[in-house]
Amino acid sequence: MGETYTVPIDLSGVPDLKDGVRATIQAVCHQPKFDIYQCADVVIDAPGPSTTTQTLPLQTTVQKLHDSLVEHISIENGCAADLVHLPENALSKNLAALWIRAAFHDNIAPGSLPLFLQDPANLGIGDSIVTKFVSQKAFNLSRSDVIALAGQLTVAHCGGPNIAFSAGRLDATPIAPGAFLPDDALDSYQTMKHKLVRMGFSNEDIVVLVMGSHSMGGAHRRISPHATKKDFQPFDDTPGIFDNNIFKKALNGACILNIDCQIAKDPELKPLIQK
Repeated sequence: MGETYTVPIDLSGVPDLKDGVRATIQAVCHQPKFDIYQCADVVIDAPGPSTTTQTLPLQTTVQKLHDSLVEHISIENGCAADLVHLPENALSKNLAALWIRAAFHDNIAPGSLPLFLQDPANLGIGDSIVTKFVSQKAFNLSRSDVIALAGQLTVAHCGGPNIAFSAGRLDATPIAPGAFLPDDALDSYQTMKHKLVRMGFSNEDIVVLVMGSHSMGGAHRRISPHATKKDFQPFDDTPGIFDNNIFKKALNGACILNIDCQIAKDPELKPLIQK
């Protein structure tokens, strides 16, 4: 059964509403998972000077944004090296992998990532951040929704499962991510795992979201000098495909990042990898 949530939103783009009019958004939402809600189309009810009730086609809006974003990774080799949309001097040329990385990093304080692109923890994301490609205001969605959608569609487009996407995230109070994200170069594994648990990750989340995100892309000497001396070193044998090759590599002890092999050795997590 669904529940009805009432939350404030910005209605500046909705016709027939005068300045200063307060309004609410209502949506029937099913059981939440973390900050994700599966909602029906929303209805705007504006009291006061305007009695207009507007029905916003939320799923249509999300689909239009999806179609706009997927064009960027639908080019030749779009799931691998992108020589079209990223500048020549970009630290990483894999737009698809960077969108997955951004979706993970934005979990610290949803919607804050674009405000902290100079933070060392986010090195390499700046040229690829999805909010540079589209304006979330044009779609009346939060920054966190746009970043999450880019990660979701990348996984589906590049060989992974098509995970259902639901809009409705609220951008949080900005928080610099450095102290919260695991540091593969400096942190012990126990420290990295503690940080992930503190973020609300279960054991399955750690396997899927951390190691699984390394299914695409690789390490770069200018971003992760502790991991490689090469301009690009793929994490696994299929850096342009979202598959389970990274898990096989980790179980065999062939890891570019310390955290992947440590997860594969963790007695609580190893059985999840072996499934």
